[in-house]
Amino acid sequence: MQMSAPRVGRCTLLLLSTLAALLHCGLGLRVTAVEVPRVVTAGSDVRLSCAYELSRTRPDPLYSIKWYRGHEQFYELLPSRAQPTKRYSFPGIAVDVSTCRSTNLLLYHTNSMQANMTVVEVPSWGPVVVGVRDNEEVAVGHILGLSCSIALTEPPATLSWLINGQSAASHRVPAPVVQTYKHMHRPEIRSDVRLYLSESMFQRGALRLTCRAVLEDVFLREARLTLHDAHKPKPAVFGWFSSGCEAQSSLLTTCSCAAALLLLTL
Repeated sequence: MQMSAPRVGRCTLLLLSTLAALLHCGLGLRVTAVEVPRVVTAGSDVRLSCAYELSRTRPDPLYSIKWYRGHEQFYELLPSRAQPTKRYSFPGIAVDVSTCRSTNLLLYHTNSMQANMTVVEVPSWGPVVVGVRDNEEVAVGHILGLSCSIALTEPPATLSWLINGQSAASHRVPAPVVQTYKHMHRPEIRSDVRLYLSESMFQRGALRLTCRAVLEDVFLREARLTLHDAHKPKPAVFGWFSSGCEAQSSLLTTCSCAAALLLLTL
């Protein structure tokens, strides 16, 4: 008896989701894969995919595919029926049935697989640094009290400090104090740090300070400031964008040098 190869199908759903989801797919004899994004942003379109394989020894047609969030069903596909798709009302979830396809037609054996998907809310503002201004002059040896704030979300963003692109911890900066403020007109999460300004923090008289906010792998935003050593002059500006007087002076100097060189070689 000749054995046929397994029939493989895929049902893909386009899901507009605003809630965290725990998904199940019950179908056929064996579910081979459930493709679910690990983290997505609230309000975005999400494609969920369930791959299945029917039995080699019992080539029965597919009966149904069901999708759940937790224990609550929100979608069902019944290929053998005149109206094969059925959506169940679920707050925060809207299914686009036009994207679901299955070419297989009554199998009562069931199997399931699950995957977690976390839906995150992107911060509406921040991060914002207070305690110092961009391009402010500061003195080596002083201590700055700094705060970095960002809108509170669920889950909250993670805040970290960088000095010249490196973790502040590498400069022996004490661990920041992170607090959540919920009972404000603008709920936020805040990171407070006391920064002792050492000479090693300044590169050519400048210190690049960064507060970085990260939310899973879907959100990254930074607040960047440059501080200047008050005891060192800022570097002069040269080139085409210098003032007209400076450019003219530079040209005269060049011409004078060229003339002197010419006289020496005559």
